Formats: sequence, structure tokens, C-alpha cells
Amino acid sequence: MNDVAKRYAKALMEASVDFAAIKQANTLLCDVPELFRTLKSPVIKKREKYAVIERIFDKGAVPFIKLLCDNCRIEMLDDICKAYGVLLLEKENTICAELLYAFLPTDEEIEKIKSTISKKYQKKYVSLKLHEDKSIIGGLVLKVGNVVYDRSIKGSIDALKRSIKVG
Repeated sequence: MNDVAKRYAKALMEASVDFAAIKQANTLLCDVPELFRTLKSPVIKKREKYAVIERIFDKGAVPFIKLLCDNCRIEMLDDICKAYGVLLLEKENTICAELLYAFLPTDEEIEKIKSTISKKYQKKYVSLKLHEDKSIIGGLVLKVGNVVYDRSIKGSIDALKRSIKVG
């Protein structure tokens, strides 16, 4: 995600634009590649693009989609939506994390993990996505942003293999 996408996302948030309409537009562009190619094409005239935009998209998204087309940045819409999601989480004092497990932790263990993340990252709320992954054999792998905490059996075996090769 680049800085330009982040700036667009910040501007959307500050302008209180209907983000649901923007997200819906992004989904439509992802689902209909012909539409995306049409809006991206330098050959198609601005007024023709505008006619398509006004016919297809929700009114809340129209001005922003036009702006992206005018600035040749329609291909950035997906990154802008992701950046907006990050900003929204920051605004809500929330952090996202992902937990991989071979055996589902108890509710108590999950709450303890959330509490630990909340304290470590100084966030009020933790959005924790749980995913079963039998390949880790046992234990847990926690991903918070770009940081991975691997406390799995597979991770321990891999670390042991690396230490034997190095030593």
C-alpha cells in the first residue's frame, strides 16, 4: 500500500464520504474486469467514462470515482479501500491479529491472547481472526501486523533444523 493510497483514504475519511458506496464500487470493479479496463483506458473520453460512472455506481461513490479517473488512479481503488480500513481501525483504537492453531484454543485462552495483544500494542480493542492449520502440528502462530510470533511445534522443529545446519 503506497503513500498516495493512504492520502486518498485520509481525505475520504476527513470528508466523511460514504465509504460503503466506495467499497461497493471497488467490489464492482474487481468483479467486472471490463468495467475496470473501460475506466482505466486512456482512449475512452472523459464524458463517456462519466456517463458509465453515473449509470453504474452509487451516487455516494460517483464524485470519487470520477476523481480517480481524472487523475488516472482508478487502479488504486483497492489499495485506497485497504488504507481506509486501516485508518478506521486506528480511529476505533483497534488492532487486527490472526491466530493459527492446530487445536482450537478455549475461550479463556483466546481472551488471554487478546488481552496480551491489547496491552502490548496499547489498543483498546483486538479483532482476532482464528484459522485452523493442522500443518503447525500443535501450539499457536500469532500474526499482528508484520510481526509473527511462532510458538508452534512445526516452528520449533524448523528452528532446531536451522540451528543444526548452522552449528
